[in-house]
Amino acid sequence: MENEKLKEEYETIVKENSEIKRELADVKGNIEKMEKQTKRNNIVIKVLETKTSDAEKLKTTINKFIAENIGIEAKIKAVNKVGETTCIVKLIDEETKTEIMRNKAKLRNMEIDKIYINDDLTRKDRGKQKQLRIRAQEEKGNSVKVGYNKLIINGKEWRWNMLKRR
Repeated sequence: MENEKLKEEYETIVKENSEIKRELADVKGNIEKMEKQTKRNNIVIKVLETKTSDAEKLKTTINKFIAENIGIEAKIKAVNKVGETTCIVKLIDEETKTEIMRNKAKLRNMEIDKIYINDDLTRKDRGKQKQLRIRAQEEKGNSVKVGYNKLIINGKEWRWNMLKRR
């Protein structure tokens, strides 16, 4: 009798546990969607020497840098400095970001230090991109391009598998 009662309690606990896990997965998914939404119009600029931490001066400096080197009048909402040489730039609209990302190849011709402009990614997305870059480095001798959640090796496209995480 006691065993049957314990079995029933165990089964209800297992059901509740599975429901809680499902709800937690939903909440995590929603949080990630919200984080991606807030980062949608952001870019990360690395290795740009900026001496100041004042937001307005940073905004002016980055606006001038983008206008001179990329040829785009950036509509910047805010700038946050997150290290000696790294800034997160929040742009007003997605069109400005798209234009900057399309024209960032113009930075290759600069004679000063290399400056990188990338998307502002979530921690999970940065991990995926890191794994893709590691895989790209393993493909020595082949033509390799790294995109968002994909690798193009000798013209053949490989996409990130969310379920297998590879």
